[in-house]
Amino acid sequence: MRERNHWQVLVAILLAFGLVVAGCGNDDDDDSTPSPAPAPEETAPDGSEETAPDGEGAPEPAGDDMSMPGEGVSVSMARANWSTGYMQAAIYRTLLQELGYEVSDPSEAELAPATFYPALGEGEYDLWVNGWFPIHATLIDDAGVDDLVQPIGSEIVAGGLQGFIVDKATAEANGITMLDDIGDNPEMAALFDIDGNGRADLMGCNDGWGCQVVINDTIAQNGWEDTIEQVSAEHAALFADSVGRYNRGESILQYIWTPGAFTAELVPGSDVIWLSLGDPLPSQVGAAALPADQCPGQPCEMGFVAADIRVVATNEFLVANPAAAKLLEVVTIPVIDIALQNLAYDGGANTEADVQAAADEWISANRSTVDEWLAEARSASGFTPAPAPEPGEAMSDVPGEGVSVSMARANWSTGYMQAAIYRTLLQELGYEVSDPSEAELAPATFYPALGEGEYDLWVNGWFPIHATLIDDAGVDDLVQPIGSEIVAGGLQGFIVDKATAEANGITMLDDIGDNPEMAALFDIDGNGRADLMGCNDGWGCQVVINDTIAQNGWEDTIEQVSAEHAALFADSVGRYNRGESILQYIWTPGAFTAELVPGSDVIWLSLGDPLPSQVGAAALPADQCPGQPCEMGFVAADIRVVATNEFLVANPAAAKLLEVVTIPVIDIALQNLAYDGGANTEADVQAAADEWISANRSTVDEWLAEARASG
Repeated sequence: MRERNHWQVLVAILLAFGLVVAGCGNDDDDDSTPSPAPAPEETAPDGSEETAPDGEGAPEPAGDDMSMPGEGVSVSMARANWSTGYMQAAIYRTLLQELGYEVSDPSEAELAPATFYPALGEGEYDLWVNGWFPIHATLIDDAGVDDLVQPIGSEIVAGGLQGFIVDKATAEANGITMLDDIGDNPEMAALFDIDGNGRADLMGCNDGWGCQVVINDTIAQNGWEDTIEQVSAEHAALFADSVGRYNRGESILQYIWTPGAFTAELVPGSDVIWLSLGDPLPSQVGAAALPADQCPGQPCEMGFVAADIRVVATNEFLVANPAAAKLLEVVTIPVIDIALQNLAYDGGANTEADVQAAADEWISANRSTVDEWLAEARSASGFTPAPAPEPGEAMSDVPGEGVSVSMARANWSTGYMQAAIYRTLLQELGYEVSDPSEAELAPATFYPALGEGEYDLWVNGWFPIHATLIDDAGVDDLVQPIGSEIVAGGLQGFIVDKATAEANGITMLDDIGDNPEMAALFDIDGNGRADLMGCNDGWGCQVVINDTIAQNGWEDTIEQVSAEHAALFADSVGRYNRGESILQYIWTPGAFTAELVPGSDVIWLSLGDPLPSQVGAAALPADQCPGQPCEMGFVAADIRVVATNEFLVANPAAAKLLEVVTIPVIDIALQNLAYDGGANTEADVQAAADEWISANRSTVDEWLAEARASG
């Protein structure tokens, strides 16, 4: 089998998720310790799984008395002065209106962050949805409104990639891979000097934007005041000027961000490269997982950690409007959906009517999930803002001292590193945590044991499919998922070898299930049914696959082979290499798509009639999933911690830690590839966890500080 370029594979994985992720960037957000919340009776088809608020039971159907909790309440909403955030503002405004709130048009209050945050603190506005963290934390602090406003929710976690690009021709001709190459060398700086003053003109950010501050502080920290100057003006105009100069063959040095259409006009790796930095600001340390052809200066320290995009609202508004607070807390928007709208906007769909139409279309496409959020909002009974620490208030560095924690892990290796990371962080808080490798279980075994108190937690919950296993175990009122470890990070589905698919016109699982002749192509044991290499006994995917076969009436044409997944996959790889047909269930993050690459070796199959709980097309290109729209039979899973209510209530520091930790899916994919390549001992797994913690130390310390403040 030919060698794979792992970076190409990682880019394919990112495309599969529709995400560009790098580093971590969470802002301090001390929410109250979660109350026990029962697991939901229903799960959202986009993979999100929501629990009832404030320890109450599952939401009752909304009646007339609770369907419009915002009726008669006016909300003053602003938006940021960058077009890549317009659709989000329109989505949130529309959802608040569905709750009965009278919401001002945010397009009539378009502000820079440095203008918005003081006005927010003064009560001129109630909220916006365009907070970028951690860089906006400085602006909130500078405005002196830390005790009046707070970020809320997880709109987009680690979704904002930012940095500096130069045209590839100039970079290659002069050996430029780092911003340092320009800042430390006046001759290099002169290549980007437009106004003739001897300094490189870095096309940067609008006045009042957080990135403007970061760029100027980075220049000052590195002593580049004589070689680089930031040009601050309307970013769209500066970028358009850079595109024009690029098209004329001139050198360019430009700040850009994603999601946005910038990388569609100047493509990293083709037209431009990202620059790395040798000495970024301490708050912005965190290498991005970008391939060397896009960012030759490895490790790729871009000068900005990947930003969390979050709502920011006044505490007064949140306390007075618990329904709105709950809505702002639970809404999430996939970064790929924003990127697609940004491209359409850049392509001409750029009126306010176009923006609202895009928001309405997104809401319609995600209607069942939106209705779940609205139901939670209607049932919300109160909100407690994050407490500000009292002056001189003492807090323990080890709030878990003397507390033993029993931790398990799932019996799939792609989740090992996450378990090691969480265990290590709990140990840093003083908890004595059992070795999860000594309690490796299938979900169907774990959840009953969790409910019986045999374990306190694991970090390997996949939702919505594990909601069924929790319900089957009868422990809904004893355990709950917590936090947003990886949102919409678990892509799952069925693959067939490309040769068989193309030779027989197979694009759908239906093509096999509805046709005995096609099914026979994948029949290994000679019983006339296609052998679908599936999931271990006790895994949630095993249930979904069997239920999908039954729902579609394919019992006579397809049978799931349930055994050790790793062995089944290895068998499929062997048969693929011998030129035989294969039908296999896989998931990402994992190394599976490095061995059998979608679009090259295999294709993903679509389904005509997935289970109702698993409806939701994946944003995969047609060469990887020819059956468009790509209904894979599984919605992208949210990977979450699941713990007992008893443990969470008794250990607020641990509860807060479990709530705030997030791990970029690309980091897991990297470790999975290394594991598959031979770094697969328990020591290797712990070393990978330790390395990840070290690389994200500043963010980790923020999480630990939040946890200690809660304990």
